[in-house]
Amino acid sequence: MLILAVSCAKNNPNDPNNNNGSGIITTVYYGSKSIVVNTADQDKLKELWIGLVKNQFIYYATDYAYKSGKFDSEGNYHDISSDYQNPKPEIRTKYIKNIAYQYNGKFYLAGIYWDNENQGMPNAYRLIAFDDKGAELAWFGGGSNPNNIPNENTVWTRYKDGSGKDAIWGYIEKF
Repeated sequence: MLILAVSCAKNNPNDPNNNNGSGIITTVYYGSKSIVVNTADQDKLKELWIGLVKNQFIYYATDYAYKSGKFDSEGNYHDISSDYQNPKPEIRTKYIKNIAYQYNGKFYLAGIYWDNENQGMPNAYRLIAFDDKGAELAWFGGGSNPNNIPNENTVWTRYKDGSGKDAIWGYIEKF
């Protein structure tokens, strides 16, 4: 007797942008805070993210003397204007959604953003997280198709500085 079992998967498990929506319950870090959360709970992740970045400036250094940009009340990021005090009205990177991104052995709450000024680069998506010192960490990935939104399975590459070290894009003051 021969028994043959066939499974027809709904999604390709090898697709790096596949989202099965299952999530895990784990500790997620965001700035100096942490919480145990289901990583599939987009409403909770968004609430935490917006609570962290809403109306906050990003500064070049931890002396908080020079502003480089500002998050608006919806989590979108605006570059700073030529007066070095106020954000430009145009959205530089548009907030899309959140994921829990594993980095250095921890899950960080991270925002996925669409870069409106990527100028033809192969990846228009950015992944942004803040560490326990308020440093803004950034990755690129996910391609340049606005209809193919990255998720927790997307491969992200950390931005590097001029010396090849992991770049820090700035600092958030209240973290």
